[in-house]
Amino acid sequence: MRRLQVIAGCVVTGLSVSLLTACSTGGDAARTALSVSNTPSTQSHSTDPNDPSNWSDKRLAASLVIGGVYTGNGDVGDAKKWAKMGIAGITMVGDPPMDLPQKLQAVRNASPQHRILISADEEGGYVQSLDKLIGKIPSATTMGTYSTKKVRKLGQQTGNRLRWIGVNFDLAPVADLSYDGKYMFRNKRTFGSTPEQASKYARAFNQGLNDADVMGVLKHWPGHGFAANTHVGAGETKSWAKMEKEDARSFDLAMGSTQAVMVGHLIVPGLTEPNVPVSQSPQALSILRQKLGNDKLIITDSLSMGAVTSAMHQSVSKAAVRALKSGADLALAVSVPAPTLIKAITKAIQSGKLSREQAIEKVRRVVKAQDRWKIG
Repeated sequence: MRRLQVIAGCVVTGLSVSLLTACSTGGDAARTALSVSNTPSTQSHSTDPNDPSNWSDKRLAASLVIGGVYTGNGDVGDAKKWAKMGIAGITMVGDPPMDLPQKLQAVRNASPQHRILISADEEGGYVQSLDKLIGKIPSATTMGTYSTKKVRKLGQQTGNRLRWIGVNFDLAPVADLSYDGKYMFRNKRTFGSTPEQASKYARAFNQGLNDADVMGVLKHWPGHGFAANTHVGAGETKSWAKMEKEDARSFDLAMGSTQAVMVGHLIVPGLTEPNVPVSQSPQALSILRQKLGNDKLIITDSLSMGAVTSAMHQSVSKAAVRALKSGADLALAVSVPAPTLIKAITKAIQSGKLSREQAIEKVRRVVKAQDRWKIG
């Protein structure tokens, strides 16, 4: 919070000496000085093209989107077009072509200052699409039986291989807890059943990725372990009172190791508003922001999942705008063309539904991450 000074009834925040003098004398002089101080100064206005405050609404909107690219046909033409628009990032689905490193280089070249997050969903086990190029990764459940030292080394090996391909952002690791018979447990996507175990292994894998200069993301806050499969429908967790002590605690313990947290489309009694998932809940995302601080990223799970489109009967574009307005920094959608989201977010900025100042603040966080993990 900016420091305020009160002088003779004037509230002053970093004003000039002349204004301070005027405030001390009070009355008309103060009002005149305030009028002058609030007049835009062409001398102090930044014209730096790298400053998001100088970007168009469309460029800002693009910088808040991660778009899904199907690589099974070997074509990344859409990704190059989106990169030219200044999209924040892409994520790949489908079997990768063997010349993927060269294709991703072309995508980076199309992005302003090579500033793009290129991601894949490489958790290991059931969730892995680039195994043809980087090899198999054990499932989280299997890694949970290893030493944390070994898991960190696996994370670094995975990161080295990803970075060689041109991927600088892994949508992993999972910090959710294991619950017998539940969706995440059945697919072996969890490291353990206690906050202490799940967090230490998630932290170790994420640190390994960081060792290789790849950004990881903890997912799916505040904990997907108890919920049903949100790819196909709604997922409800235990009460927030219980989650705070158990599932969400896993994230609290691991949060210091990460630059980003992915939020799930989860209904959490006592936390989220009625029929509103965490990914679009102002109350939930406000709590997460307090935990993360101002610099780290909040990313949605894919907004084209059934928990959004089927359960809420909501368009992906509407969900993206609501998520960003509620506190997310990046709207991820796998199966909807990125320009569709960019158009909707641009309109939201122009109409004031998503304030331009809010968008700029988010983009600054995105750019900081892009520059930190940039390749080339």
